[in-house]
Amino acid sequence: MHQSQFREKESHEEEAVLAVDFLPDEDQNSARSCDDSEACHADIGFMFDSENDTLMRSFSFSPNTMSGEESGMTINVQVQSIDDDPGAVQSGHYLWPAAPVLAQHLVDMFGCSSAKEDAERSLVKESVHNVLELGAGCGLASLVAMQIFPDLRQVILTDHDPGTLSLSEENYDATCERLEETDAEIAAKLPLLSFERLGWGEKDDIADILSLITYPDDKSESCNGKGGFDLVLGSDLIYCEDVVSPLIFTVARTLSKSNVGAKMIMTQSFPYESGTEDEINRVCLECNLVRTVLSDKLTGGGIRVQTFHHKL
Repeated sequence: MHQSQFREKESHEEEAVLAVDFLPDEDQNSARSCDDSEACHADIGFMFDSENDTLMRSFSFSPNTMSGEESGMTINVQVQSIDDDPGAVQSGHYLWPAAPVLAQHLVDMFGCSSAKEDAERSLVKESVHNVLELGAGCGLASLVAMQIFPDLRQVILTDHDPGTLSLSEENYDATCERLEETDAEIAAKLPLLSFERLGWGEKDDIADILSLITYPDDKSESCNGKGGFDLVLGSDLIYCEDVVSPLIFTVARTLSKSNVGAKMIMTQSFPYESGTEDEINRVCLECNLVRTVLSDKLTGGGIRVQTFHHKL
């Protein structure tokens, strides 16, 4: 039987504004790179999305392998989302284009015996014990990740919108029910998933998330300052320059420092303005993170795949 946890916090349930109290005053007071009215709609639009009609869809992912190789596993998930283009509204109730690409990337990298490695350093499949998804929305990437890693103990899906957390939990339940019907062996081995509110850059929120990590009895990461997640996931997270600092700060604080292969994998379906690109690189340098673009097909209407990891 599958298990899930959904903790509702006593306060901030309706907040949509990102806290940036860790930033210098000049950064907090800087002008938004996106239009004020558009930013406002991006912040509050999600409040009304739970009233829209949704569609349940089935997704199946198999590794893209070279000719003659075995395809490995097939991952099946059920995802309910608003069946429409999100437009300017930054809402996780929609399935954004970068999410299925992130899911496919995970399957390509870890779903067969000849797993691919990125140019910087590899993340060993068996070393992934915990996964964090930022801005999880419908939860597609986490629903795929929970079926890939053999020693995975927990997956934590986070978002600032309690409505999308409820939606992702419903998608988890639907996926588990389908797996129990089609592949009971996989369903019985699924890790614990939890659904948590997280405001990027909010130190108390980040500390709460880190406190939920379960470590093996012989590990001491939680008390030596190196504890964190082996894998952090995110898709279409950056929609204007102002979110870069709190997002990258959150990544730096939540990525494990004891697992040398620990990384964040992030996909995006639209190009950033030059100022946003510069800000990503600046904050990565400040947070001692290395950014690597693995694939960039944005100019052809495709997706960019990039990783972030602690600098050794």
